[in-house]
Amino acid sequence: MKIEKNIPIPGKMSNFTRHYKTFKWKDLEVNDSILFENAKETNKAISSIISYSKRRKLDWKIIQRKVENGIRIWRIK
Repeated sequence: MKIEKNIPIPGKMSNFTRHYKTFKWKDLEVNDSILFENAKETNKAISSIISYSKRRKLDWKIIQRKVENGIRIWRIK
């Protein structure tokens, strides 16, 4: 174990901020899609998109479908 001094403590991040930094929703346009490997990641992304669009009062709609390689979500509005 090594003791270190003067290391700054990062600020708290909400789940929304954490997911927003992971997923850049502002770049998601109508008819764009994202492929996820598993349901857990898909659900995180969908929750994050819903939060993002509600906080910014955007009229976004998304759908998800199981595809050959995983689960894909599309922005349709």
